Amino acid sequence: MSCNNICLGDYKKKYISIQKKKTVPASTGGSMVVYETIATIGAKIETKKNSANYSAGLTLDSKVTHIFEIIYRSDIDSLEKIYIDYRSKKYEVLNIVNIDEDNKLLELNSALQSKEWE
Repeated sequence: MSCNNICLGDYKKKYISIQKKKTVPASTGGSMVVYETIATIGAKIETKKNSANYSAGLTLDSKVTHIFEIIYRSDIDSLEKIYIDYRSKKYEVLNIVNIDEDNKLLELNSALQSKEWE
């Protein structure tokens, strides 16, 4: 199959849930933090093996363990903290790169959280 720019089939092989933290009332009083899913979408996933990696001219944070590439979404704001749920593991998105600044692809540079679901 030939694709000029973006092959949509490449993004339908693995699905991730993009989430935000939300504070809700707890049944016992007070409040608790839950993860609210914004979208479940297809993604390309790259596991980083070391911290000396570069992307879009920027040095990646040494905490980056995975890069999730998704089709551009205008509802993903780089100023707002987001998380990824993939195969029951939680990843914190450290930064977002709009690849080539053309609103076609987003690169979500992420770190696997050491604590399960905080």
